[in-house]
Amino acid sequence: MPPNSRQLAFFELLKWLQSAELTASAPGYDRDYGQIGLLDPTDQQLLGRPSHRAKSKTRAELRQLREQFKSIDTVPRGEWAAIWAELRDPREAVRQLDIARLPADAIAFYRPFHLEPVDQWGIYILVDDLMRYLQGLKKSLGTLATFPEEILATAVIFDVFHHEFFHHLVECAATAIEVVWPAPQRRPVPIYLNYRRRTWRGSLEEHEHDPLEEALANAYAYNSFSFITRVRGEYLHGVSRLYQRALEKSWPKEPQGYREAGAYVQGRQLVGARLLLQRMLATEGTCSKLPVGILADAVFPRGHAAFWQKPDIPTYLVGSPWELAAFESLIPAPNEAYCALSWPGQTGLLDSYLKDERRKEREAKRKARGKRPEQR
Repeated sequence: MPPNSRQLAFFELLKWLQSAELTASAPGYDRDYGQIGLLDPTDQQLLGRPSHRAKSKTRAELRQLREQFKSIDTVPRGEWAAIWAELRDPREAVRQLDIARLPADAIAFYRPFHLEPVDQWGIYILVDDLMRYLQGLKKSLGTLATFPEEILATAVIFDVFHHEFFHHLVECAATAIEVVWPAPQRRPVPIYLNYRRRTWRGSLEEHEHDPLEEALANAYAYNSFSFITRVRGEYLHGVSRLYQRALEKSWPKEPQGYREAGAYVQGRQLVGARLLLQRMLATEGTCSKLPVGILADAVFPRGHAAFWQKPDIPTYLVGSPWELAAFESLIPAPNEAYCALSWPGQTGLLDSYLKDERRKEREAKRKARGKRPEQR
């Protein structure tokens, strides 16, 4: 398939970044150095496992999957009452759980397009690490009726992907400024690389939530559950709320920065985005006095400010054929799962049950207050 106009524009951007000397050399992933494990992409280590790029399913493939799962209830009917009890009070449902959550960057990483070879940029998800993490979560979240293994896996990969996608948003924001900043008589300013280097060296001006980008990435993933529930049925809406309560409970156990996500959830993320942009521009004296407030509103934190839409950003599932097979037995449509919290199994009857239980609860409360019941 020939590249579309957006892809062609991105290729032109990459050429400009290289010609302006705004990229840096970094290890590539095209050879096997015998290293099983990975590495932050800034490290001088290399990925030694095969990878498979996840792509959106065609309409025909999705229809086939839905047909395949047509006769299978995602959750047995015998569990529905327990699910309703958990979703009525998500905080209580997770209160006693010992949730040992790994930071997203222990399971996946984002390789920036400012690093050469630029054709290897994108999100890399380490399937073996993800599967081991899921096994651990089954002892906590997996004990809840709301989270059969397939749904737990779907929620986790949605969480991990959106954390990494925020790192793409950060790079897009810096790149937009790199493109528009230089006047004809000036050399382009390496805003992104300088910010990245100073972040890893710890030479940015200190902040109590450092590394701030990780706090904001966790918050972005959390907020993404809220956004997606607007277009999901009653059950997946409840899954999202319950998973968010689990995130709130697990954040204090995470490393510095990651654990501060709660300061930037919901409407407070834009405050953090402005602060991050301010610190990014502070690495360049000539940029430090720009009015970044309105700029942050334009480039953060909404996904449409990204150069690539979520289903199209290069995302690689890294693992052996048998690891990938085990993964896809749980998540048969990975792209749809990590972008849109989508699951091909049947949840319609469960959605109706939960909706009806919620209606009954509202009517009981209205009756207790002496009001007329709702019209069905």
